[in-house]
Amino acid sequence: MYQRIGVSADNISGDSWDQTERYMAWVSTAEEGIVWSLDDKGDVFVLKTGSISVDPFVPNNELGWTHAPDALLIQVDVGYNSQVAGVDEEGQVYWRTGITDGAFGGDGWTTIPDSPLMNHVTVCDTGIFWGSTPDHKVFMRSGVDDDTPMGTEWIEVISDLHNLRQVSCGRRGWLVGRDTSNRLLMRGEISADNDQGNFWTEVDSSLEVRYASIGIDGQIWAVSMDGTPMMRTDVNDEQPTGTGWVHVTNSESH
Repeated sequence: MYQRIGVSADNISGDSWDQTERYMAWVSTAEEGIVWSLDDKGDVFVLKTGSISVDPFVPNNELGWTHAPDALLIQVDVGYNSQVAGVDEEGQVYWRTGITDGAFGGDGWTTIPDSPLMNHVTVCDTGIFWGSTPDHKVFMRSGVDDDTPMGTEWIEVISDLHNLRQVSCGRRGWLVGRDTSNRLLMRGEISADNDQGNFWTEVDSSLEVRYASIGIDGQIWAVSMDGTPMMRTDVNDEQPTGTGWVHVTNSESH
C-alpha cells in the first residue's frame, strides 16, 4: 500500500508516493484521517492517522491497524462523518454501525435490506450513497439523514446512453464513474435540491480509465489503463470536470 506524501491545500497532487509496511487489496480514506482497507482475503481493517499518514494514533499491533471482523468484503468506501459501506463477493451491501467521534471503527456490520446485488458502493460527503451493479445499473440510496444514515430505499438512476461499471462520490454529492467503454464520466447538475443530477457528461473523451475517484475537495483522480495515477487539473464550481491531467507518479509508484 502506498500513501501520497506532501499533499496540502497548496499542493493538491502531493510530491511523491511512499510505500507503507502493509499489503492491502483495497483502501479508502476520509477527511478525518480514517483509513479503511481490505487485505487479500477480504478481512476489513481500520486505522486512525489524523493526517492520512502511517503514524498511528491507535496503540495496537500491526502499525495501529484494527481488525473489523464478521465481514469479508471485496470493496469498501468511507465518506460522510467517516460512515462506511462495502460489498461482499455475493454482492450484498454492508453498513458499519456504531461509528462516532469516540468510536471511529464502529461496533459491527449490518446488511442493508432489499438491496440489489452490487459490485461497488460509494458514500458522499453529504451522507447519500450510491452503488453500481454487476449488470451496470446505478442506484442512489434515498431517505438518508442523521437519524437514518442507511436511508430507506434504493432508486435506480436510469441512463439510456451509459452503463456504469463503478461510481465514486465526493464533495457536495458530486459523482464520477467509469462506464463499460472505460470512459470517465461525471454526473451533471447534482445539487442540494437535486441529489440525483440530470445527465452524464464525459470528463475527457480521449481517455480510457480502469478506475475513477473523486475526493471531498471535489478533486477527480483516475487510474489509466496502463496503471498510471492521474489527477484532474482546474476543477472548480464553475468547471467541475476540470481541464487537464497531471500524472502523479514517481519511480516507486505502481
